[in-house]
Amino acid sequence: MGKARITKTAIHAALGVGETWLSEAIVGHRLVKEYGPEGSHSAHEVLNELAAERELPQGRSHLLNYMKAWEKSHP
Repeated sequence: MGKARITKTAIHAALGVGETWLSEAIVGHRLVKEYGPEGSHSAHEVLNELAAERELPQGRSHLLNYMKAWEKSHP
């Protein structure tokens, strides 16, 4: 018997979120995996942003936009 595969479609259905949300989560995960703690290209600026505690939460869009901009400016 083969291993069961978990697809993006199955994750999308199980979480009950929109396609955009899931796509952003996947991109965010890739960026944190690459530039975050123990990442293949760990960066102090990214670590500081990930660890930042703010009085008012900035939300996932703010962090994703920061990570995308950081990656673009550090090829």
